[in-house]
Amino acid sequence: MLTPYLNQQASLLTKHGKEALIGDLMHENLGLEIIHVDSFDTDLFGTFTRDVDRAGNQLEAARAKAIKGMEIANIKLGLASEGLFTGDPFLAKFPWNNELVILIDRKSDSEITGFSSNYAQSYSALISKDDDIEEHLKKAAFPSHHLVLRSDNSEAKDFRKGISSRDEFNESIKYFFKKSESGKVSLEKDLRAFANPTRMENIRTATLNLAEKMRSLCPACDAPVFWITGRIPGLHCVVCGNETNETNAHI
Repeated sequence: MLTPYLNQQASLLTKHGKEALIGDLMHENLGLEIIHVDSFDTDLFGTFTRDVDRAGNQLEAARAKAIKGMEIANIKLGLASEGLFTGDPFLAKFPWNNELVILIDRKSDSEITGFSSNYAQSYSALISKDDDIEEHLKKAAFPSHHLVLRSDNSEAKDFRKGISSRDEFNESIKYFFKKSESGKVSLEKDLRAFANPTRMENIRTATLNLAEKMRSLCPACDAPVFWITGRIPGLHCVVCGNETNETNAHI
């Protein structure tokens, strides 16, 4: 395997269980060794439970994580990932997950990103005591996907996350029903990577996309990210000879 990253080391700042997945893929595809950094609380960059607002957009948050990991590990290559949950890009009706994985290279002053966009498992609901709890848990893919519970509404500051067993769920929902003024409890998915296998699979795809770019080398100078960045339309019709909107060349 001849890549610019063979036998090099890169930091990966994460406290949410991404190190094994990203580390294995980077080593298998590039020979890059991952140094796991977990001495900094990444929740300070923002949380899915909304108790800490994310500073900046998805790319800026990923970049900040990568830079912090590099500083702590004192090395010149840094990896990080950041997720975004939104509506689907077609009708904005279905839950959607965009995952970005970034590599920052201080040696060459370069930045490479991998990306994946797919369906998300991010079910949420307001539950009353008369509701069919089993139906809600089924829709939330519990317990393989962990849960967050809070009283009354999705913005309540008192919440419990990482709920992964039925006993823990029963105890927590009982607690929040007692606290709730409206008689309802807010249920949502725990969107942290280790708590959401659907999201973790999307991180895997984004990491593979990054690895593919990192090992796609320029035929002239061997620099990484020799990659399609655009298209030129104008392919001629074989019947009439006129230009079409089909791709004639890639940039």
